[in-house]
Parts: sequence; C-alpha cells; structure tokens
Amino acid sequence: FDDVNHSVEEKIESPVESDNFKNNLHEIAKKLNEVSKPVNNSEVKIGNINFQTGIVTETMAKIYISQGAFSEAISAYRHLIKTNPANESYYLSKIAEIEK
Repeated sequence: FDDVNHSVEEKIESPVESDNFKNNLHEIAKKLNEVSKPVNNSEVKIGNINFQTGIVTETMAKIYISQGAFSEAISAYRHLIKTNPANESYYLSKIAEIEK
C-alpha cells in the first residue's frame, strides 16, 4: 500500500502548482476573449435595434417596409448608400417610393 499511497500523493498538485494552473487558464481566457472580438466594432442603429456594420441589407429594408416600419427602412437604405455608393441612385429611388 505504501507504493500506491506514494503514487497518489505524486498525482495531487501542490497549492503552488494549482495556482499556476489557474493563472495560466486565466491568461489563456483573456487572450481568447481578445481574439474573438470583431475587428470593426462600429454599429449602425436602425430604429431601436443596433447592428454590427455590414449586416444591414436591402432584404432587411424590404422586411421593414412589409412591416410598416418605414423610418427603419429609410435608415437601412441610407446606410446602404454609405456602404455601397455605386447604388446610391437606386437606394434614393427606394427612399423616394417610401416617402410618397
């Protein structure tokens, strides 16, 4: 039994080793948290909803229109003008249709 007790005692970490392990886990968790953050933290607010930049789409604007949320649709189209200026005239025509 002495051999078994001795090997069990070797497996049990000392408090110092346990603290080092916890500190290492804490450092790893901090690094993982930093890595998972988006590169671009800017948000777009449409109505009462905040979106990460890049998520606003024409489909969302159409859904807002179908729900009668016209000011949100206009905000979405205005955001789309900023992110896709090549289609500015198209989006402006959509805004004009909503405002009629």
